[in-house]
Amino acid sequence: MKFSGVALRSCIKASNLEACKGRYGFPEGVHIRVPAAREGTTGLENGEEICLSLQILEAGFRLRVPRFIREVLHILNLAPFQVSPNGWWVLMGMAILWLELHKDQGRPQLTAREFLYLYTTY
Repeated sequence: MKFSGVALRSCIKASNLEACKGRYGFPEGVHIRVPAAREGTTGLENGEEICLSLQILEAGFRLRVPRFIREVLHILNLAPFQVSPNGWWVLMGMAILWLELHKDQGRPQLTAREFLYLYTTY
């Protein structure tokens, strides 16, 4: 069974977005928007968008989310608040280890496909 976040509706109004950007320290150039009525928490724009909840921002989650993590979330059809703290440790730990292991080789950053080759989701 595949989870669909379509039933989850945003409680944020478009008029409150600028206040959220300031309060939670969104970097310049980050575009935020309220999801459309039929748009859920998952399956957003091609891995370039992620759905955030106020609770995850209040708990300390901050942007910018590394590209490989956005890709993993998109492939697994997850929103950031659906990942457990241990899952975040694994994601960030792998990104850091990858950079350390490949810093002298000029390799690009870890990709979602490489990460998912190493870790299964079942």
